[in-house]
Amino acid sequence: MTIPEGTIIEDRTLPPDGHWGRVLRRGQTLRIVDLEGKQAVDFLCYNAEDPSERYNAADTMKYAGTIFLTEGHGIYSDMGRRLFTIVEDTCGRHDTIGGCCSAESNELRYGAKDTPGCRQNFLRALAPFGLGNIGKKVARRAAAFDMRVQYYDIARLSEDQEDALGVRFVLFTELLRTSDIVSLHVPLDDTTRNLIGARELAMMKKSAVIINTCRGPVIDESALYKALKDRQIAAAGLDVMVEEPPSPNHPLFTLPNVTLTPHSAGPTWENWTARFRNGFDNIERVAAGRAPKWVIPELQP
Repeated sequence: MTIPEGTIIEDRTLPPDGHWGRVLRRGQTLRIVDLEGKQAVDFLCYNAEDPSERYNAADTMKYAGTIFLTEGHGIYSDMGRRLFTIVEDTCGRHDTIGGCCSAESNELRYGAKDTPGCRQNFLRALAPFGLGNIGKKVARRAAAFDMRVQYYDIARLSEDQEDALGVRFVLFTELLRTSDIVSLHVPLDDTTRNLIGARELAMMKKSAVIINTCRGPVIDESALYKALKDRQIAAAGLDVMVEEPPSPNHPLFTLPNVTLTPHSAGPTWENWTARFRNGFDNIERVAAGRAPKWVIPELQP
């Protein structure tokens, strides 16, 4: 599908300490607007087809001939390739090395105390694309059955890590086209909602099975129902659904090629204790005037 020029694909307002991540296609434009004034945005970019190639401040400064960037300057990778071009600038003097990444630097340079650092934000923004702890554990278990494991991750593992796990990096479209089993392990946010829709299901083998044990809305359930009913793919295993508990007459319940479990694969006696402990710890944090941890994204202000 051709997107008309000037179409706004996504429009987001981020709070202080907010994070965002997205794959941008060639020809698309990222526009960053300071709504309040005197704010800073820490920016990190990767080559989506090879995430080991990333933004490099030294090369960017070398080609620009300055540490301050403006319209016409390029943003370069550690392989010396231009990843972005600044096509418009209304304020100038964008610092390639200062930024607001370090809370300590913010206090030393600007006298601003208790500001967030960017490392945690970058990790949160990249998490939806990652082969995280759960994905790694699945890979180890699959290896026990002599399965060939391939993965897609915007932050590609090192060769040593891939060798240790016995996994091979492929692009997302290739993963869908060539995998017999596709297992999803991502958190839910705007970048992963309906990650698997009609287009992605059409790429999969007719003999493929899709497994979702992360969050229900990662899959478009209407598209999944049609793909399963028409035998476009072979089967699905779902531990999560868009609405939980689902309606008793949910269409997916009528299909013989769906295996459903009630989103309860994780609990053990040990982690029930840990969950209660975390709950009490959060009560103490809030009572002391501190921010709680582990807040569900949908409930964040």
